[in-house]
Amino acid sequence: MLNLRRAALFLTVMANVLLAVHLYSQKPRTNIQEVRVSTARNTALVDGFRSNAASYEIVNLPLDGRTNVIKINGRDCDWNVISYSLAAYRGKQITINFSADVMRMGAEGQLQWQYNNEPDYPIVAQLKNAVPGVWYRMSNTLVITPAHRDTLLYLNTWENSATNTIFYIDNLSINITMETWDYTPASVISTVGEANNNSTRNLYVSASNGSDNGNGTQTRPFQKIAHAMYYVKPGDTVLVDSGTYYERFKIPGGTAGRPVTLTAMPGAEVILTPAVSITPEWRQHAKNIYVADISRYVKDIDTEFPQLFADRDSMVEARYPNMGTSMSMIHDYKRDIAGRGTNKNTVTASKNIPSAIIGARVVICPGQNGLSWETASSLVQSVNGRTIKLASEITNPDPLSGGDPYTPHPGNPFYITGALSLLDAPGEYYFDRQTNLLYFYPPWNGRPDTRALTMRHFNGIAIHAENTSFVNIKNITVYGGGIFMKNTKNSTLENCRINYAEHFYLNGVNGFQWWTKADRMIVSGSNNRIERCEFGPTAGSGIILEGENNIFTNNIVHNTSYTGFPYYGINVRQSKRLEISHNTIINSAHSHIRFTEWSAHKLEISIIKAEEYHADYERCIIRNNYFENHSTLNSDGGAFYAWGSDGGGTEIYNNFIVCGNKNNQGAFDKLRFGLYTDNYTLNYIVHHNIVIGGMNGLKMNLWSKAVRFYNNTVIGADAGIGMYGYPVDNADASTSFFTDNLFVKTKYRDIGYYGHENGKPVNYNGNFVNGTIPAPIRREGRVQSSGNARGTVDAQYRPTGKTPDIGAIPRNGTMFPYGANWKLGDK
Repeated sequence: MLNLRRAALFLTVMANVLLAVHLYSQKPRTNIQEVRVSTARNTALVDGFRSNAASYEIVNLPLDGRTNVIKINGRDCDWNVISYSLAAYRGKQITINFSADVMRMGAEGQLQWQYNNEPDYPIVAQLKNAVPGVWYRMSNTLVITPAHRDTLLYLNTWENSATNTIFYIDNLSINITMETWDYTPASVISTVGEANNNSTRNLYVSASNGSDNGNGTQTRPFQKIAHAMYYVKPGDTVLVDSGTYYERFKIPGGTAGRPVTLTAMPGAEVILTPAVSITPEWRQHAKNIYVADISRYVKDIDTEFPQLFADRDSMVEARYPNMGTSMSMIHDYKRDIAGRGTNKNTVTASKNIPSAIIGARVVICPGQNGLSWETASSLVQSVNGRTIKLASEITNPDPLSGGDPYTPHPGNPFYITGALSLLDAPGEYYFDRQTNLLYFYPPWNGRPDTRALTMRHFNGIAIHAENTSFVNIKNITVYGGGIFMKNTKNSTLENCRINYAEHFYLNGVNGFQWWTKADRMIVSGSNNRIERCEFGPTAGSGIILEGENNIFTNNIVHNTSYTGFPYYGINVRQSKRLEISHNTIINSAHSHIRFTEWSAHKLEISIIKAEEYHADYERCIIRNNYFENHSTLNSDGGAFYAWGSDGGGTEIYNNFIVCGNKNNQGAFDKLRFGLYTDNYTLNYIVHHNIVIGGMNGLKMNLWSKAVRFYNNTVIGADAGIGMYGYPVDNADASTSFFTDNLFVKTKYRDIGYYGHENGKPVNYNGNFVNGTIPAPIRREGRVQSSGNARGTVDAQYRPTGKTPDIGAIPRNGTMFPYGANWKLGDK
């Protein structure tokens, strides 16, 4: 299916290229060149080619009279065997004539030439289902417009190509015809864009009044943003008029002092989406339910995880039980509760389930006694009344805890999605992959075509800005996709709205997804600033941050990981000197901010030496943020959460945390903590924060090294401090500190500790002793503590009465500012 999609995509790209050539043909051309970059008979590797893997060789075999041919061994998906750089032709139109004789031997496999034109990677030529020992001719012609940048033409093996698959290549030839376009004032287009006072240009785009035959001036704007990007040079600003732009494009980089800027015109509302606009012929299927054949769109839409949008809001894939009219409501949705007989192979519903749901998906928060670390799923194999048999087991024993927190148990919340028989409520839809029929129950009175409908594109990235520098993206609303700023430097993302960047389900437990399914909203690199942006709702993390000296400030992140899988409000990967400040983060399925690479999971846990495998963080700052309502769908999370990582002196301070109310739909969220350094953490400093509610306001699991909690105020938690140590470890916290923390109205106790020392369980559930923590009990591993106390505070969270002058706010101090200075709905 993937190859058919790519083949269809290539035809579409070629059609668009032919249209572009027609448009360009209206302009005079100069400097027409023909470059032959290869010769027949491969007596050596073709001039200009390079290899990304030592997987080829020149052999001298009598293969049907051919000698000195290239021999290629089978490799896994997307392993580039030989590639040719087109970077030298950047900004020019080129025509590539490709040809080669190819023969397959050994195991079944596939060989193809692709053009590295993100995000589509169209296939130039392909050999599949070849008869062994038979020579085939691969040839094609590809026209590439001046928009291409840093691209490759590369050869790779694909899918079922095994290590014992062998391809032989002879008569490999690539001819490039290059045409340089003259954009001087003497051309038909006398000027592109308009100069401003700084001798840079403004390029204008208008969906309603523009034309790609225009010249990018305010009186003759372009119609597509992507077309404007053909002409962008350092220092240029692309100004976009109000409208909805159904596009995906690359943005080129600028230089120091001359950035490239993409922004809305003053007062304009710019909507950008990679989603596919659909306008099929609808007919009534049943009362309030309509159906349409969308075959002409399936080459572009994500058919694996179809998502339907109505006026930019995601509708709900048909499900049991019903939850509402929008995916934005999913953190508050209703779920069924698994009954007696639920196990790794079976889920028991509270009432009879329609039998016609074979192949639908069960999504469950598994685990016993509320310990649901992440959501798991399986397709439905069979249904008998209330009993649902799963197509694959949901189980994954955890060698660290000694249990299986992933196996479903009675009491676990779950829902079922993806079957036509479940389509019975406003806002629900169902896509039949076999017939290409889309069924929809509009949440409004009337037909579906009274609103703008789109479906998620299979790629789902709106703006590609990877490997660029000095790029500014401002005042743009994106839905149905994200902004890919990987390895980007000295750039800004400002006042943008990123809604529904991701949509997917994971299979089983810890299921695998391609990076494109979970990294569509990422900013990595160095010296980048993200300010006053909205991130969410989304099935993945609101944003992934990575790199050095990046700043994330005054943003709102909400309703992340709405399918309940292990993603976060902000997923922080290896970072140095990252600042996360003055943000508002609400409704996260697990944790609001997560520091960990889970690198220890790459090893056999039984021989884990966690201190040797930590993620790399250095002196990051998390301050003055407002956090509310985490662990909405999963358990065992925190407003800030770290596991198996060295914080490198990372500080978390002056944050205001509201842990949220416990959900009454099951035991899955009993473990909801405020500020949480989980097992195997080092060098985190947590101080002067205010935590409201939670099972434990402050949580430090063991072992723990050089983690310091001091001068925090915890109000209304079940227990002020919590600690846990795995059975495989001794509970060593001898270099960590709890000092001068203030606890107000804790419900049950000061400390909840459960660990293992010398292979034996050790518990302590009680109060401070003279301000110290008498746990761990093992003397040499005891956490260092002093000055902790219960007390009272005033409306400014300052100590009152006889309470010691400890906690987040001094007795004569003032409340620190926190959260974003704007709210959702603001312009």
